[in-house]
Amino acid sequence: MAFIGAAVVLSSIKIEQVVRTRPPLTLESLFSGIAFIRRKPVILGTLSLDLFAVLLGGATALLPVFARDILHAGLWALGLLHAAPAVGVLTGSIYLAHFPLRQRAGTALFGGVIAFSIATLCSGYRGICTFR
Repeated sequence: MAFIGAAVVLSSIKIEQVVRTRPPLTLESLFSGIAFIRRKPVILGTLSLDLFAVLLGGATALLPVFARDILHAGLWALGLLHAAPAVGVLTGSIYLAHFPLRQRAGTALFGGVIAFSIATLCSGYRGICTFR
């Protein structure tokens, strides 16, 4: 019954299609995104953080290998490894709630990205050295 009512309501919606004309492609319009990012350094920091988080975030897929082959531990250790990022986020959020960043937040952001990158690379290096 609800499905029929939803279908009746949806069928009464009028869809208007607006034809939009595109302005011609110029070098200015091509590089307007880069100009926007240069005017807003906060956007650059956010994009950089997201880039490194996505690029290096796939290392969590290797946690089962670390638990089994490097730590020689079972499912309990794998669960702890999977819980570690959440514990870190919780700890960091509690710290920042009590001691908010008043100055140089961008420097702290990039420092966190660098520390995360180095930790990921070191854990990958540990895995490579173990399998030799």
